[in-house]
This record gives sequence, structure tokens and C-alpha cells, in this order.
Amino acid sequence: MDGRKSFLLSIVALALAGCQTTGGDVAPQNFGGFSASSCQSGSNKCVVTISVAAGKSCTDSANITISPDVLEMKGRKGPIVWVFADKDYEFCPTKGDGVYIQSMGTATSQFVNWGGTDKENGDEETQTKDKCFKRFRMYNYNSDSAETDYYYFIRFTDPLKKSCSKDPWVRNG
Repeated sequence: MDGRKSFLLSIVALALAGCQTTGGDVAPQNFGGFSASSCQSGSNKCVVTISVAAGKSCTDSANITISPDVLEMKGRKGPIVWVFADKDYEFCPTKGDGVYIQSMGTATSQFVNWGGTDKENGDEETQTKDKCFKRFRMYNYNSDSAETDYYYFIRFTDPLKKSCSKDPWVRNG
């Protein structure tokens, strides 16, 4: 497990080094015009859908939509699963793809069990070298005593094998 954590932290460092922010210059408290959405439902997991505008390139983050764009966890604990609206996109961990919390600090104990998965329910899957996945998952403990905003970064691969990214928010508490 320590090797996997080290690998993921290395990927996070690489993602941060090459990250171009689109909405990250806006303080998380005002969400820059985003509409915060609750991730509570009858399901045991939160599902976040990644969509790319039809006929547009995902290399321009303005063409990527995340729904909900801000996760309001409201005390909820459990897995968060990111899925694509279009089956042609994927998370390729060896290319640095995934979902990464930008400001790790206390997030290291809040968000665990990160990884790609092809399982519809978002369950963990063995990470195989060079394998790409249709979903990405992590477990959110949400043990913050007060509302805490976590800025995160999504990187994925398009059908032409180009890298695409977006940077939305999670609000715990």
C-alpha cells in the first residue's frame, strides 16, 4: 500500500507541476459562479459525470462539464466515482490520469483508496500497468469538523490519446 501511495503522490506532484488552472484562481468560498450541488442520494456512492461538448476538443477545459460541478458532501461519507458521459474517454494512470486533490494537507486522511476502475459500482480494482479505466474512484471519510473546501484536478485521455483536464471543488463538512 505504501508503494501505491508513493506512486499516487508522485503523480499528484507531476499533475501540479504541469497544471494549468481554469477556475482555480477563484477562492473556493465563492465558487466563481458555480452552483454547489449536494452529493447526497439514496445511493451508497456519489457519482460525478464528466462530459465533453459534442464535436469539441477536451484539450480546451471550457468544453468539459463536471456534474455536479461542486460536491456538497454535507456530512456524507463514502465513495466518489467519476464517470464519463461518452464511452470514448478513459483514465490512463501511466499517463498521469486520475482525480487528484490539489491541497493535500488534511486531505491525506480525508480521501483514500484512489484508483481507476471499470466496475460500474466503483469498487476497487487491481491496478495493472498500462491499463486504462472508464471510471475513477476514491473514498471520502468527510471527518472535517467544519466546512472545508478541497480543490481537485481531473486528468483523462481522449480517443486521440490527448491529455485533457478540469479543476472543480469538493466541500466537506
